[in-house]
Amino acid sequence: GLLSTWVLVGLYAYLNRYTQRPYFGMWTAAWLFYALWLTASISFLDVGNPPQWEWVKLSCIGVCAIFLFWGAQSFRGANRGQREMALAVVMMLLWSYVARNSLEGKFWLAMPLFGILSVAGFLTAACFFAQRLSHRYVGASLLGVGFLVWGFQMAFQPVFEADDAMRPTGFVIVSITQLLIAVGMIILMLEEVRGEASSLRDQIKADARLARKLHQEIEFSENKYEHLFENANDAIFVLDPRSLQILDVNRAAQAVSGYSRDELLQLRFANLCPFLREKEGEIRENPAALARVFAAYGNVPLTRKDNNVMLTEGAASVMRSSKRTIVQVYLREVTERRRLEQQLRQAEKLSALGQLISGVAHELNNPLAVISGYAQLLSMRPAADEKLRGDLLKIQRESERASKIVQNFLAFARKHPMEKANVNLNELVGIALELLDYDLRASGVRLVKDLQTPLPSVFGDLNQLEQVLLNLLNNAVQAMEGSPREKVIRIKTEADASFVRLAVYDHGPGVPPALLEKIFDPFFTTKEAGVGTGLGLSISYSIVKEHSGNIYAANHAEAGAVFTLEFPISHVKPEGRKDAVSPMRKSGVIPPTRVFEVLVVDDEVAILDVFSELLADRSCRVHGATNGLQAQKLIERQDFDLIISDLKMPGMDGRRLYEWVQEAKPESAKRFIFVTGDTNSPRTLEFLQQSGNRWLTKPFNFREVETLFKEHFRRLAAEVDSAASSP
Repeated sequence: GLLSTWVLVGLYAYLNRYTQRPYFGMWTAAWLFYALWLTASISFLDVGNPPQWEWVKLSCIGVCAIFLFWGAQSFRGANRGQREMALAVVMMLLWSYVARNSLEGKFWLAMPLFGILSVAGFLTAACFFAQRLSHRYVGASLLGVGFLVWGFQMAFQPVFEADDAMRPTGFVIVSITQLLIAVGMIILMLEEVRGEASSLRDQIKADARLARKLHQEIEFSENKYEHLFENANDAIFVLDPRSLQILDVNRAAQAVSGYSRDELLQLRFANLCPFLREKEGEIRENPAALARVFAAYGNVPLTRKDNNVMLTEGAASVMRSSKRTIVQVYLREVTERRRLEQQLRQAEKLSALGQLISGVAHELNNPLAVISGYAQLLSMRPAADEKLRGDLLKIQRESERASKIVQNFLAFARKHPMEKANVNLNELVGIALELLDYDLRASGVRLVKDLQTPLPSVFGDLNQLEQVLLNLLNNAVQAMEGSPREKVIRIKTEADASFVRLAVYDHGPGVPPALLEKIFDPFFTTKEAGVGTGLGLSISYSIVKEHSGNIYAANHAEAGAVFTLEFPISHVKPEGRKDAVSPMRKSGVIPPTRVFEVLVVDDEVAILDVFSELLADRSCRVHGATNGLQAQKLIERQDFDLIISDLKMPGMDGRRLYEWVQEAKPESAKRFIFVTGDTNSPRTLEFLQQSGNRWLTKPFNFREVETLFKEHFRRLAAEVDSAASSP
């Protein structure tokens, strides 16, 4: 029995050490105190117990019961505090001491303590039976049976102690029971190890599956990162923050810098962005400072392999790991965007210029019409001598010339839908030179025209072709600025069986041969910053191609550039020309048979005076109105034979006045003649054509005006005669 007890002590001590389960420690202590009790009982078996040893034996049983009970509670998960355990041990010691001095007889002295030990054994047996139900361990069954039998044996131990004859039987039962407990514990541990091994194998398999899945995800993530890295539109540079050495780059970085990957890996980032050299110390101490540098600079200049400087937007981020720290720099080229923004600002300026020119043209055409009108009126007076008429004629011609320049500005500033018709390039040259006459003279340019006549027409849009020619002439003037040579522009036109060509020669420095192929690329320019946008020749190229033509750039023998436009000869049959005044005009003049009522509507009083003086001697009674509302009141009161109305007026303009007359007096709507200084406006032309009425362009020629009025009065007289002869 003693040997089996110490086997249990060693077994539980071993399990406590290697499993670190608290209940094994408590059960080890319980079996240790039980072994001490058993040792003391065997030692004093023949000589009897000394009084002091009886207290020790009882104390061992009580302490054993406490540790066995607390171990069972810990096994069930109901842990108790150390203070409670210490208090129970103290109570057992006190009971053992008091009972030894107060009670007589071993039976009643030992019975309570062995009863508690028996209950602790039953509770431990219940714990193992419960484990058997949940895990179906054989060792748990043996332990349950063993502790159950051991509990009964402890309950009857005082009986065995009191009867010397039964004491050996008790020791035998204890030995067998304790061996059963030892065997059951070993089997249970083996079963638990096997279960844990099985669980561990399952866990290892699960971990292996998870590891494979994680490996696949990591591999996919790495491939995705590599794909994103290599195919990103932004240039990405991976740098060592201590030296700014380039560690890795993507394809965009190679394209932006002009270097190959191997070449970039041999460079420091400061070689591409020299402004970073003065910041290297700060970046070395704090890599995040690179991001602040990029944020402060905004546009980052990057030096390419060909030494060209490219504007980029930059950002940087720091990536830290346990092994190293790197910096990723992202650069995006913004040179093209900056040029587009510049072009957009230029387009906005042109749009504002177009609106400004439209208003200025109206303001200029009115005084020009007055100047031209009075010059013609004065020249028609009998008192004017030949010299005065010649001077007045010069005034009229110059006012007409000024008006034509205004019309050319309007045509250039406005956007026109493509309206193709037969265009004579010689006439196109004349229009462009009139527009640039002052610039050419101010720049000291001598103009040489070598125009073939007659010249076949080409089929195209006059406004767009004029834009192309103006761009070539402006480029020629700018190319010769600062040249010590004589500034000469030669314009040549010629034709063969299939094509018409127009060439512009200048005496500038010419175009470097290496740049001839790039000169028509968008945003390519050889001019200084701020002088050009690099879009003029590109737009001209697009316009020429839309006209099925070609544009060539070359250097001529006189050390200058020559740009040649080539268009196919038009085979479109030209429409019959409309007479500038009227197709109904006849050589004879039918004098008026009565006084005609004429209403002149214009916000310029001087123009009213010109028309009044012109019509006063022609059997006309002239009424004047300075705006549409005044004219509306006059038309409500009486009928007019002729209504001359300016289109652009404050308040009710000519268009709205005409629309009101169409509703109020439809017969008077046919008697309108409109006056305008802006026939280049598509909206104005559309209205004039839809109305079906005649119009005059400021400043007007009196001969054409007089002829137009006479035709109007002739038609009106014919209508009156027709109405009178009707039954």
